[in-house]
Amino acid sequence: MSGIWRLSRVKSSFSGAAPASRTMKVDLSAGGLTVVIETVVNNGRGADEGQQIVRYSAKLDGQDNPIDGSALDRIAFRRIGPRVLERTGKVRGEATETQRWTLSPDGKVLTLSTMGSSDTEDYSRTEVFER
Repeated sequence: MSGIWRLSRVKSSFSGAAPASRTMKVDLSAGGLTVVIETVVNNGRGADEGQQIVRYSAKLDGQDNPIDGSALDRIAFRRIGPRVLERTGKVRGEATETQRWTLSPDGKVLTLSTMGSSDTEDYSRTEVFER
């Protein structure tokens, strides 16, 4: 899963507005993973527009870790298969989002399937990233 991944907007689906672009850098090692996500938003809502950067590091042990630049304040990862990780996102200690990462058998496509809820609505998205 390590590498630089670029969002395919054509292959992805969002319950809300899709970002203009998204790039994710993943460094996965035996000790865990470090992720930096750069997103460009162009949705006409003013304050949400521009570049957003999310950063986190986590072990794959299911324990909470901080996340910077996100509406979530904690995340926890665990490996659930040889090519599958699961991330749980929390806000104020309450799990609000689940995200499953699935790497294709050839290692060229990383799919993130997300389901969650915010204060105002439920949301889902399937993000397809390619190398």
